[in-house]
Amino acid sequence: MEHQSDLHIAVGKRLRKLRKEQAKLPYDEFSKRCGIAKNQYLFLEQGGRSTTLNTLSLILKFYNLSFSEFFRMVEVDIEKNDSGDSQSEK
Repeated sequence: MEHQSDLHIAVGKRLRKLRKEQAKLPYDEFSKRCGIAKNQYLFLEQGGRSTTLNTLSLILKFYNLSFSEFFRMVEVDIEKNDSGDSQSEK
């Protein structure tokens, strides 16, 4: 991972995947159920914004995930992406 923004993008992609596969809700409805402004949540999914631990906690509570479980998912996603990048360079 090269930049902090790469982490934001990876977190955003994981949030979007969770929402689409588990919550099966549009982002605006999901953000409403979590008590988060819809634009704030959309920016998180797009990787364009950092978030507070409190906001992330609200989201993870919806999925009954701990911080460690969530960031392990993100770490696996990054590793898959990094190995895909190295494969395409060959």
